[in-house]
Amino acid sequence: MTSFQFRAYRHGDEVLINQGFNEAFNLDRAVEEWRWKFVSPAGDPWIIVAVDQNNEIVAQYAAIEAGFHINDQIFRAAQPVDVFCLRRPGTLEQEVHLTSVRTFFRTYGGVDQLALLYGFPGKRALRLGQLELGYGEASPVPIWQFPLARFTWPFKRSPSHYEIRNGCQPQELDALWQRCAQRYPVAVVRNGNWLIRRYVSRPYHAYQFLTVWQAGKMAAWAVWKITGDTLQWIDLLWDGEDLRVLAAIQKKLEHLGRRVKVQQLEIWVSGDALLTEFLSTNGWKLEEHPHGLTAVARSFHPDIDGSDVIRQFYFTLGDMDLV
Repeated sequence: MTSFQFRAYRHGDEVLINQGFNEAFNLDRAVEEWRWKFVSPAGDPWIIVAVDQNNEIVAQYAAIEAGFHINDQIFRAAQPVDVFCLRRPGTLEQEVHLTSVRTFFRTYGGVDQLALLYGFPGKRALRLGQLELGYGEASPVPIWQFPLARFTWPFKRSPSHYEIRNGCQPQELDALWQRCAQRYPVAVVRNGNWLIRRYVSRPYHAYQFLTVWQAGKMAAWAVWKITGDTLQWIDLLWDGEDLRVLAAIQKKLEHLGRRVKVQQLEIWVSGDALLTEFLSTNGWKLEEHPHGLTAVARSFHPDIDGSDVIRQFYFTLGDMDLV
């Protein structure tokens, strides 16, 4: 019978991990993208691997650390990503995947390590997690789409109360997060470190940034990119003081989308009632996720209820766009 060793990541594992990931997901990801995800000056990555008798890494359970804002407290949380189990002799019969997950939970789950795991599984993974792994209640991932007309009548531009600028500096996002954090009872911290870590430093991806200003104060920050025939509104942080800020962003994204001839705008978002109201009353259509993705959490902290977290969780495509 094939035997497997379950252990924490060791320096140099990334080559075999990346090979296994590419095989499992039929991709050709470069090791540089793996390093962007997992290498951190704070310490070793949160990874458990399963190794067979030939020293091949046949399974992985890994997570990316994130600061998690819950009711004005910051907890260390992580999002599972790149989870795989290769089809090798014994991996199914010996439940290698489940064992790798449970080993991760025992090794890293706890008040002093990872207080919470959160993620966006499909239906099959969610069912397994709720039956076997202590996942809490789940919330569907909403997708809002706005069709772009091919032709529009010329119109006279009305004066705007807001100035829209391209780009964003980390210290500007730091200041906006300090002003906005109380709007989001539960959210991943979106500050200058998030800007650099999540977007600016990512290889092979071209994210664009907009900021909205009034009277020298930044009221909103948005991230977008073009994917196929869609302009995706990836992320948003705003102060919630005036819905015209959202209208100004939408107007700018419509202009950008028509200029590159995409067919629609799209935003994945939950946990912001004002934003949802704006979308529902300004021509956006709510769609189900085509793969049935849901948001779910698994708590290792006695004061955190995973189901309560998900009910209030503010998330966007920026929390999911990691493959």
